[in-house]
Amino acid sequence: MKHDEDELQIACVNWFGMQYPKLSKLLHHSPNGGRRNAREAARFKKMGTRAGFPDLVLMYPAKGYHGLCIEMKTATGRQQPT
Repeated sequence: MKHDEDELQIACVNWFGMQYPKLSKLLHHSPNGGRRNAREAARFKKMGTRAGFPDLVLMYPAKGYHGLCIEMKTATGRQQPT
């Protein structure tokens, strides 16, 4: 299985950490994807995990914005409707 989007995201997170070390702890990834058994998936859903949530969220207000949400896609990736 290819993990191109994972590798892209890892590179972006590493870059962000080097460019903005003071903000790096505010950049968050919610592990919505991946394989889980039905029981664990149901538990995550009850805990608030939602399909379509962005891959990365930066909780830092700046220039009139409350934060930044990023959905990672490769050239062959496509966004799914929620």
